[in-house]
Amino acid sequence: MISLFLLLFPNSWLEKLGLVELVKFCSNYRLWIILAFLISIFFLLGHLIVLIVNSLKKQSIYWLNIRHGKYYLKNLTPQEKEILKRYIDNNTQTCYFDIRNGIVGGLTQKGILIQSTNFGTPRKFAYNIQPWAYEYLKKYPKLLE
Repeated sequence: MISLFLLLFPNSWLEKLGLVELVKFCSNYRLWIILAFLISIFFLLGHLIVLIVNSLKKQSIYWLNIRHGKYYLKNLTPQEKEILKRYIDNNTQTCYFDIRNGIVGGLTQKGILIQSTNFGTPRKFAYNIQPWAYEYLKKYPKLLE
């Protein structure tokens, strides 16, 4: 890439830098240097586009999951409200539940709770509430009434 810039520099600059002989050598391969430069630019641009698209994709999935989660929070069953109320009433983001609790399993499947560890007491495991869900329920406590 530096060779391409040397080929494009004005001769007065090259003379001041003492690079005239190097440029004469590189000028024999000018076409190949330009071609290699263009190919590397295309690869870099392609990589940048892939990174941007993947980042946008992750962000859209994240916001879509939150949107669905807020819909679930607006349509909770009385049993689900009772479980989530424990988090808000105790001002905690971790509660312990029986691993066989189907309601907790449903809230986990909906993305509202997360089983935070695979270790626990015999049948009791820690479940964390998603930070966005915790903040949303703190902001709108009437959803748990």
